[in-house]
This record gives sequence, C-alpha cells and structure tokens, in this order.
Amino acid sequence: MILTQAQAEAVYSAMCALNNVGADKGSTSFESGRMDGIYVNWHQHVVAIQVGVVGPCEYHSNQAAFATAYGLQQG
Repeated sequence: MILTQAQAEAVYSAMCALNNVGADKGSTSFESGRMDGIYVNWHQHVVAIQVGVVGPCEYHSNQAAFATAYGLQQG
C-alpha cells in the first residue's frame, strides 16, 4: 500500500465530500519526505495512486475498493 492510514482517511473523506456535492473527480498530493511526492487522482470513482512521475502505482476500481483495501469504514 502506498498511502499511510492517515493519508488514506483524508483522501476517502475528500472523495465522500465531493460525492455529496455531485462531483465525480478530484486529486490531491502529499509531501512524502522524498523529492517525488505521492499523487492521488480519482475520476468516476476509479482511484489511481502514484509515487512521483514514474514511481510505483496503485489502482482501485472504485471508491469502495479503495476503502476496503485501506480498511476504512464505508458509509
């Protein structure tokens, strides 16, 4: 898993807030302590996480899959 638990919780909270106002896409980034950072994008509920420009990636087919992967409470 690329994100820390706190980062995953923040991303999921942002996704849920945007869902509540009818938005289906968004993005955020985290300073990772490395030069490359961590970038999270979601569009129509598909979640993509990447470290830097060419670093490791993680994909989730929807927000529920993202929440399950990180052990987040859904609802």
